[in-house]
Amino acid sequence: MIITLFCLIEGNLPADNYAFPIDISQELLVGVLKQKIRESKPNDLANIDFNNITLWQVDLPDDNDDVIREFRSHKSTKKMRATRKIGLYWPETPSEQVIHVIIELPRVPSHTSIDDELTTNFRRLNIAMGKELTTEDTSYEGADAFAFISEERLGFIDQALTRGRVVLLRSPPSSGKTTLAYILKKYRQNLNPEEEVIAISMLLLERPEVSLSDPDLFDQYWIQQTGKSWRECISSIKPITILIDEAQMIYHMQNSSGIP
Repeated sequence: MIITLFCLIEGNLPADNYAFPIDISQELLVGVLKQKIRESKPNDLANIDFNNITLWQVDLPDDNDDVIREFRSHKSTKKMRATRKIGLYWPETPSEQVIHVIIELPRVPSHTSIDDELTTNFRRLNIAMGKELTTEDTSYEGADAFAFISEERLGFIDQALTRGRVVLLRSPPSSGKTTLAYILKKYRQNLNPEEEVIAISMLLLERPEVSLSDPDLFDQYWIQQTGKSWRECISSIKPITILIDEAQMIYHMQNSSGIP
């Protein structure tokens, strides 16, 4: 028998805005339901292998977001196994006006440490600026060994990156944008190893007014920082995400020098 299950990605509230139906046979496996969910939400799950999502069977009123938010503590909640048939969880017609399935996306650490990549870039910054930008007590631009970001907020930003071709994130100086760039880089790499993710800072761009008007010099800077030229990046045929830190330097130089 074909049944209809109302599904909701964890954190997407209010439920009545984000819940979506999936029609599926009771004879099919939960693994097939994962595939159907992936196909139904191509934007939200664009960089996620369906095998990496976790499904929870629930029976929660679709108009009570507080209960849905704490679904793990509800007595009806049960983790679904990919190898089991749908009919094992819903042998009869599912209840109406409820959420039946909550989708848990792959979790990533909300804590990041300054790894070799960050340390190398900080050393470059120290040399280029002729002074120490990092000490035992402070770190440049909030790229902090004890930085935290909620999974819900990180997922929201990642969805914006997935839906938009160019996304501009703005916040005050020293608010953690540099740290966020590296967290996002690792987040997207973990979700989809096939996608190339590049993080670069414009802070070390020498004589921006010259480099921006000379494609070869601009490419040289990108090669030095990432191992790949700007032209190679934008002409890539494989999925690629480019995270540009200190992008305002480019806009500033364009405005001050008349560069188109």
